Amino acid sequence: MAAQNLDAKAEANSLFGGIVGLIVEQGLGKGRKRILEKQLEEKGGTVALSPSQTLTHVIVGPNMKYNRLVSLLKLKDPLPPEVTIVTADWLSASLVAGESVDHTPYLLPLSEGTGCVSVKKVSEFSSSIPIPSPPPPVINSPNKHYVVGVSTPPTGLKPSPQKLTPTKSNMDHVSPLKVSPVGKRRLAEPDSDSDYIESEEEEEEEGEESTGRSKEMLNPEALAEQGLIRPLKKKGRWMCQVPASTLHAQVNHNEAVTSKLEELLLEYKNSSLPKDKWRAMSLTKAVAAVKRHPKEITTHEEAHSIPFVGKRLADKIYEIVSSGHLRRLDHIDKAKQSVIDLFKGIHGVGQIVAEQFYAQGYRTLDDLKEANILNRQQQIGFKYYHEFAERMDRSEVEEIERKVREGCHLLDPNLEVVTCGSFRRGKPTCGDVDILVTHPDGRSHKGIFQPLIRVLKNDGFLTDDLTLHEDTSDGSCKYFGVCMLPGDGRKHRRIDIYICPYSEYPLMLLHFTGSGHFNRSLRSRADKMGMSLSEHSLNAGVVRKNGVKVFEGTPLPVFTEADVFKYLGVDYLEPHDRDLD
Repeated sequence: MAAQNLDAKAEANSLFGGIVGLIVEQGLGKGRKRILEKQLEEKGGTVALSPSQTLTHVIVGPNMKYNRLVSLLKLKDPLPPEVTIVTADWLSASLVAGESVDHTPYLLPLSEGTGCVSVKKVSEFSSSIPIPSPPPPVINSPNKHYVVGVSTPPTGLKPSPQKLTPTKSNMDHVSPLKVSPVGKRRLAEPDSDSDYIESEEEEEEEGEESTGRSKEMLNPEALAEQGLIRPLKKKGRWMCQVPASTLHAQVNHNEAVTSKLEELLLEYKNSSLPKDKWRAMSLTKAVAAVKRHPKEITTHEEAHSIPFVGKRLADKIYEIVSSGHLRRLDHIDKAKQSVIDLFKGIHGVGQIVAEQFYAQGYRTLDDLKEANILNRQQQIGFKYYHEFAERMDRSEVEEIERKVREGCHLLDPNLEVVTCGSFRRGKPTCGDVDILVTHPDGRSHKGIFQPLIRVLKNDGFLTDDLTLHEDTSDGSCKYFGVCMLPGDGRKHRRIDIYICPYSEYPLMLLHFTGSGHFNRSLRSRADKMGMSLSEHSLNAGVVRKNGVKVFEGTPLPVFTEADVFKYLGVDYLEPHDRDLD
């Protein structure tokens, strides 16, 4: 039996055996590229980082042109004929079929002027997986029709769009919003690695601003008619639909129960076991539901009838109701947890590392200092332990934001700067500061990262670097560090600065505003509707097989946070009403 299992595992991992694939990020986006590379390696293939003699495949986005590919790869000579150039849909189709499918429908044309690969029909690679090949459907919006250039997903579901462009026949009826002619309209800046799909026609010259951006989202009802969004049949109450102000105003008739459950919830959150992370998420929903229950719980049956409360949790609730105690809490080692919480107060020390320190016999901060076992980030966290632990009021956050804005405007007065996190949600105090920087022209955010950091350091504002990450392809940057305002009695504070393309700005703003509970609810709703929500894009027509995403779908045009709410069928909530944690 063991030998059979090994053989089956080897067979599953040999799907892409012998394939050395170079996956080109442009036109796919960083997220999808990472997923495809992982799938390729897990199924026996090898990921190439650059063209080499062993290369067998180059895998590109659906709208890639051969001449642009040659330019991106900096090729002096054409790729040898034995190297196959295919769109990423070939990988997805092969994953669903469980075998390497025919390349032909996915090949990239080599001749100039033939446009991008558009898969009109997929061979019947599996009798059990029917592949439709209908003509491109038309998505109707109130002001225009969008023709969906189909790149057929490897499933029996309706195909997802790879490109959304207004049709020429309907251009006379577009709204007064400025829309460029077909072939010039784009949803992201030139040469962007954004997940938004570029035009199939000639690209704009490098440095030319895209002025034909129609700031209209698509009609969710039309998307649903095309099978790209699955409307939810049940009208259950999602947490992302409930304003936090409503929740906080409600009377908790079962405080004795929820206080005990919150102790248990804290234990789950502090656990390093994966199963306890899932328990924490489930219990979070249940505690919120118990708090909303309109009267005091008196029976086991009543507890079990509450949403998100299963039988085992109902047992615990009834134990608290009948005895005022929960025996499960007796097994918590509070002395140990107190030490672990102490260590977790050091920036860079999480639950697992804190438990390792405890297991090694350390019990105090001085123990860690004398042992000299902290890495560079943890040493910075240790140095400012007590300052980081003290929360700051809103006026201090506003001063920090003003310093960053001044630094940005020294470089470009049109840069937009906004503070997210608990500050944007209206909390009276904050533990750290999350600042988002972008530029409305979609290009000028590129190249400002290093100059901005230098300006803020030269001013003495940034004192310590924790993590820096710069993506030179699309200008996305992350800076995690420490800052301190000028003046006596000031404290060192944690600061995170994110620089993003304007095409991702609404999604980044939504994500980094939070709260975490609100974001999880919103993303879960997107999953249920056949979509996928991240800080980079909201995709429709997503295909999942056994819970694994095998077709990324197509990013929808999103220009404001409110657009995301509309696509998901949720009333817009102001930031202060998203504070569910």
